[in-house]
Amino acid sequence: MRNIWTIATKELRTYFTSPIGYGALFVFLVIIGIVFNLQKTMAPPSPYGGPQANMQGLTGSMVFVLILLSPIVTMRLVAEERSSGTLETLMTSPVREYEVVLGKYLAAVTLYAIMMVLTFEFPILLRVYGTPDLPPILVAYSGWMLCGAAFLAVGLLTSSITRSQIAAGFFALGILLVLWLIGIFGQVTAGSAYADVFRQMSILDHLQEFERGTLALKSVAFFLSVIVFFLFASVRALESLRWR
Repeated sequence: MRNIWTIATKELRTYFTSPIGYGALFVFLVIIGIVFNLQKTMAPPSPYGGPQANMQGLTGSMVFVLILLSPIVTMRLVAEERSSGTLETLMTSPVREYEVVLGKYLAAVTLYAIMMVLTFEFPILLRVYGTPDLPPILVAYSGWMLCGAAFLAVGLLTSSITRSQIAAGFFALGILLVLWLIGIFGQVTAGSAYADVFRQMSILDHLQEFERGTLALKSVAFFLSVIVFFLFASVRALESLRWR
């Protein structure tokens, strides 16, 4: 556990000693802030007066921003060390592959958690100008957190299989776009034998459950399965490097 924490601390410090961490925070908050403001100013007022006091409508924008930012946040995690040769030194030390993966993943998730915490101003504003129902908002946040964690796991895998940060970023972007487009395929093929399969694999369909305030166990299991699968694949990718 100490090795995981040491690696996570080092990676998190790297985020904030380079433009990556601050740039990701700035872009994320600006885009989500603009979308939130537009939706609340253009939406019809709630029956109680003032803007609608909920977080509905942000899920699509949240997924879009995460698809763009997750590859940027994760592309250097392993690829940079592979290209510089420091990964070989790390792997010869008494550190297991799963500790490297979990340490780097924990750093990326912590950065994303900081982004989410900084958006708590939105529920506060809803509280000031409306009468928000807190439990559905917390459920929506839990869904966004799970989605971001899943996307970061995808990016960590692509960073583990190449020396090029650019290639790792594009590979992650491609995989995330496929996961996003699956939901569209489900809508296009509605009524066919494949429609249910596509819907079960759709990120947006699962996230909409959270946005509606429903903590569906199948949706939680979906995101946890994605996280576990890609982290396991990342560990195996590092194990293969030890024997080359």
